[in-house]
Amino acid sequence: MNILDEDIEMFLIYVLKSLEKLSNITKIEWSSKCLALLNDQNKNHMEKINEKLRLNLKNSANLVEGKTGREKLLEEINQYEKFPNDYRHCIFSRHVYLYDGDATNKKGSNFAENNTELSDIDETASNHLKEHFIKLYDDGWRVQQVQKESGFKSVLYINKTSKQLVLTFKGVQLEIRDLFLKGKTF
Repeated sequence: MNILDEDIEMFLIYVLKSLEKLSNITKIEWSSKCLALLNDQNKNHMEKINEKLRLNLKNSANLVEGKTGREKLLEEINQYEKFPNDYRHCIFSRHVYLYDGDATNKKGSNFAENNTELSDIDETASNHLKEHFIKLYDDGWRVQQVQKESGFKSVLYINKTSKQLVLTFKGVQLEIRDLFLKGKTF
């Protein structure tokens, strides 16, 4: 089998370009036959490849002291939740029934346009959340708005850190006599 110097050079250039994109490769084992085929120009490419490998190894050694990029990414993925879990939903549901404070009823104001801090918007309801459900409060959840109208109540919870919103509703509490009154339809 006859291998041309041009083929070897193209291969080494390809490896060098690949190493620029793949910084996690720190070692390449070359066969003795491959090393025997190198001429002076190809040895120059081989030196550049080895220098890139040493740089990758040095960078990975520095990251091992702290956290590697992969470990950091995995940690971030594990912390990410697309939606609040069922436990949080249950706690929010419980809170909407426990909270008997006033409604904020900020009609016409959009919380995204509002420059005030979210914790200042409904401080009483957020403090109530803190008193009874400290874990949620510590995780960054705050009450954005409380709405009350004729026995119906809703509370909007927001978490700026995880960029999540949860809207909970307290159902209307009916009495049996409400079901038998004439003219009432539901």
